[in-house]
Amino acid sequence: MSLKSCVRNKLLNEFKNINNEWKILVLDQLGTKMTSNCLSMTDLTNHYITLVEDITKKRQCVPNLEAIYLMKPTADGVERIFSDFNGDKRLYKKLHILFTEACPDELFNAICNSSAGKYMETLKEINMSFLPYESQ
Repeated sequence: MSLKSCVRNKLLNEFKNINNEWKILVLDQLGTKMTSNCLSMTDLTNHYITLVEDITKKRQCVPNLEAIYLMKPTADGVERIFSDFNGDKRLYKKLHILFTEACPDELFNAICNSSAGKYMETLKEINMSFLPYESQ
């Protein structure tokens, strides 16, 4: 099995384990490269992902859908999550975070103690902070 296939299977497994409802995938730069390199839109829609968004851009409020954030655990990224789940003005119904690497304790504690914490269903370190390239 190729490295790309392993990454593809791991990501799809993570998406599958979240739930079988339509959701939004919010990506940072690494998450965007990982998914575009290993997954097709068919893969995503087969796992109930209806929309893919860039965490750095202004996004539309979709309060009836849950969001999966696939990202590196950075202070900037976590601040963007806080902004997305700021009190009653949240962008999404629930929050699922898949960090591509280990989350520092201070960021973990900040997330858990924030207003976003009460909407969080998943917080997981998937340990895949790399881009799988293979020769053709």
